[in-house]
Amino acid sequence: MSDREGNARYRRRSGRPAPPSDLIDEGVPRWAHQRQTVEDLDSPVQQKTRRLLQSKSVQRAAPARDGFLIGMAIAPALTSLVALAIASVPKLSGTGDVPAGIVLVLLFQVAAIAIVQQSNLSAWASSWISIGFLTSVMLPMLALQLSLLHEPFVSLELDSAGPALLATLLLLALYLSFAGWVAWKCQSRPEHAAVLLMPPTLAIPAMMGVHGTIDQSTALHTLSEIALLSALATAVVWLFPGWPQLLVGAAALAIELVRLWIAGNGPWKSETSGNIVNVVYVSMLISAVVVIVMVPVADAMLQSRRTLRTRPRRRTR
Repeated sequence: MSDREGNARYRRRSGRPAPPSDLIDEGVPRWAHQRQTVEDLDSPVQQKTRRLLQSKSVQRAAPARDGFLIGMAIAPALTSLVALAIASVPKLSGTGDVPAGIVLVLLFQVAAIAIVQQSNLSAWASSWISIGFLTSVMLPMLALQLSLLHEPFVSLELDSAGPALLATLLLLALYLSFAGWVAWKCQSRPEHAAVLLMPPTLAIPAMMGVHGTIDQSTALHTLSEIALLSALATAVVWLFPGWPQLLVGAAALAIELVRLWIAGNGPWKSETSGNIVNVVYVSMLISAVVVIVMVPVADAMLQSRRTLRTRPRRRTR
């Protein structure tokens, strides 16, 4: 039977015009109801929440597509180049009353943060804050603390370990405070926490491997090395979405420790120092490992719990 004959018979029986033939599914009776799923019975708010969760799950399944993570490698990469260029100029990287090289790196980072904040790239400001925290806080505090630990006769028995212990406590307090800020900032994107914590964390073993006096040239070369390793690790892990991005900081820390071990640049102390120096070194390394591993994992666990709480319940017929 043709469509024309079917429409004519429908008009004779019902007295109404027949619906277009392209809207009638073949093999489905005209009196059949439209198929409905359990999700169709949800309220508009629940349907909107479900669509939002589905889009987030798709985005998290392939986060490398948005390119945001690889954009976080720009700040450490540029900082590495600037620090290396300044370190190659003796007048800027030499010793003096004012560390001109470190100040120039800080001015570059402050200018970059200001430009990023005033443009549509403000989402990447956190990566510049991380590398700025490394330059302005971690490197000077590590240089001061390790210089105190390198002094001879640092021992509890001689009551000479007080300044080094005080500097260590202050350094750990600042480092843990920054880790807390990163954990709060990256609650919705745990993989970003590993990238932001990487530069300050890598500075701990890198500076511990410096033997003798820590001058400005050494600090600039260490800054360039840490920033370059952070940028390379971020760019590489961008290709591997999922849980590898949560552990990129821990992997970079392991690479740095292996590099220092191969080069023979382990923690150094004076022969006349006590065991308290070894305790300080071990405590700093344990703190670095715990922070770089647990902060991204904790953010991921909190995000999973929030997703389960906000997921709409399925209705049963």
